[in-house]
Amino acid sequence: MTTLNISLSSFQYWDSFFNFLRKMPNLRHLKVEFCSIYSYVNGQRWEQIILNYLPKLERLQFKMLVSLNNDLEEEEEEQQIDRILDKFRSRFWLVEHHWFVQCDWNLHRECAILYTLPYAFDSFRFYSPIQSKSTSPYDNDLRSYDNVHSLIYKPRLFNMSSSYHIQFFNIQHLSIEFPINAHFLSIIPRFDHLISLDALSNNYDEHCQHQLQDLLDRAPRLSSIRLGWKTLTSSLVQLFASRNWSVYQLELLCYGRSLNRQQCIMISNIIPSIHCKVLNLMIANRTCILEFINTMNHLRALNIRCQNDESSRSAQSTQDELCTWLQQQISSTFSTTKITRRDTIVRMWIH
Repeated sequence: MTTLNISLSSFQYWDSFFNFLRKMPNLRHLKVEFCSIYSYVNGQRWEQIILNYLPKLERLQFKMLVSLNNDLEEEEEEQQIDRILDKFRSRFWLVEHHWFVQCDWNLHRECAILYTLPYAFDSFRFYSPIQSKSTSPYDNDLRSYDNVHSLIYKPRLFNMSSSYHIQFFNIQHLSIEFPINAHFLSIIPRFDHLISLDALSNNYDEHCQHQLQDLLDRAPRLSSIRLGWKTLTSSLVQLFASRNWSVYQLELLCYGRSLNRQQCIMISNIIPSIHCKVLNLMIANRTCILEFINTMNHLRALNIRCQNDESSRSAQSTQDELCTWLQQQISSTFSTTKITRRDTIVRMWIH
């Protein structure tokens, strides 16, 4: 074997993994993700393993979590990061192999993330304000994150003075919390590859809606939207109606609250204009399901959680009352509709 790509979910596999590496002298490319903070391997340990057991290794890519002491002052915490990076500043790393690592950390989180450059993994979690240090002499190598296609972006402080050298140009799937800060568009300069958006806000105001509108305007290829908003207003719904686009899948949530009949009517009015084929909702009244089916010609799948769904609450129930009721109501109109249940979600395929 010359190539190994592996993800270790628990530190209990640590010893087995490195024992396995000892039996792979022909390995040339190693890519590994450590998902536990107890699996951190410092630079000296890596150096020993590679020199002793992986003599042909040409390419090393890793991502590790590093536990931090949150009781330290900001200056002391940065010194802690320097001590971590110093283990990767030997001649072995910088001169012989030109392998560089970066450490990202946040003052409000208990761990840092340490990874090789360029970043080699598909997904990235960005909890701003983020601080970074690396062993690379190329501070502004903005193409280091071209492999990232899925990004979770969570701003912790709205007013920040720091800027970032991290940029993402190829994001396809974005999960984001509003409001966003002023540096967001410098981190993601363009959205021409974006196809899936998960947008959340539990502090709704017009500013958040304007930010969402700007993001939607910048994403011409967007086909799947999951919107979790504090309040589903008519102006928010009209964001979708005012665009000449096709959204294949749409999910609308109101932070744990079911959509009432008036809100369902608003949605049913705009869905045909965006040619939505898959709709995910949590509703208060089952009769709204029938209205969706009867008014949306493009709809092909409907995934519903219903507030008055007694079958989902009764573990002893042998008959699914809601699914039976739906089948009776629509059988005369849609003879090929398939209705199933998964936990609290009723799924309908409409033909």
